[in-house]
Amino acid sequence: MARKLRTLGEIASYTFSNKVEWKENSEKHSGWVNNRPLIDKFLLIALPSTPYKKVDQAMMDRVRDKIWEQGGSDSLVNKTIQAMQTAMNYCISRGQIEMPALELAYSHFGRKGIQYKFDRLDEEVINQPIFSPKQILNMYDLGMELGQTEGQQFINCAESIVMSGFTGLGWSEFSQLKTCDIFLTENPPEVRVGYRRDFRIKKGCRARAVPLVGAAEMLIPILRRRIMDTEGNANIQLFGDDWWGHDYGQDQHRRVFEHITNLLNLTRDSRGYKRTVYCLRHSYCTNTYKATQNAYQVHKLMGHSQMKTTERYLHLVTEDLAHGLGTYNQVATAT
Repeated sequence: MARKLRTLGEIASYTFSNKVEWKENSEKHSGWVNNRPLIDKFLLIALPSTPYKKVDQAMMDRVRDKIWEQGGSDSLVNKTIQAMQTAMNYCISRGQIEMPALELAYSHFGRKGIQYKFDRLDEEVINQPIFSPKQILNMYDLGMELGQTEGQQFINCAESIVMSGFTGLGWSEFSQLKTCDIFLTENPPEVRVGYRRDFRIKKGCRARAVPLVGAAEMLIPILRRRIMDTEGNANIQLFGDDWWGHDYGQDQHRRVFEHITNLLNLTRDSRGYKRTVYCLRHSYCTNTYKATQNAYQVHKLMGHSQMKTTERYLHLVTEDLAHGLGTYNQVATAT
């Protein structure tokens, strides 16, 4: 019978070798990419030779304090501790280490039996910066202008800015669009996301049709021109082929985007938080809600599988909530 694991280093090695989500080059999961640096960070603080039976809440508190000293956030603390907790519980499930005593404060009894469950820090949820519709149009205009002197990449970025800002599609979605995803003859015209078998959508998202109405109508001639440029080739990506290679292309797109926001003094919001390309998706969610006051409609347009995900995207302030109440009061008075 094989010797059971004794140290944190052995637990980490066993988990990375056997847990599907953590195994290198796993096609279905990226856990090995995310968890390896987290486990490495943990083992720099609590050495690999540490016996797992000495791991308790006090040790986790020391890990927390050390990460704080290094300038780490509460989120990083939680992720680091969660990674080691997951590895230890995996080894319990495989019979490689003993389960903790139930009376310990950091143990938990659930459907998988007794497992480790260490304290998590309360994380402050920071609303991501957003762009107003006018700012999105200003970025588009500047990108098109720069494209005349600085190169086609600025025109490509400008068109993807209005695509993301007025439809809510993120890079991973609009870079996959092909002719067969665009339905300009429908009433209203729409872009269909995730309906193709080979269209990859993020976990937690669903296939959806996004209507090209309102501000999004300006995308119709852009899409029509791009479709014509493909000369009927259904395999060409309408936006993804603007950039060379997915990882390198995304990085190039980000640099061009930041050049545009820098020139317009839009790099950071009034709180000092940096605006990124993904903030365009947040902006679509918030701006659409402000216009419709209908969270369920926004939920469907964003393609979130759960309403609570959509709620995290809504960056509402007091005057927005007051506006909704004012509308309600007007209806109540009229009746």
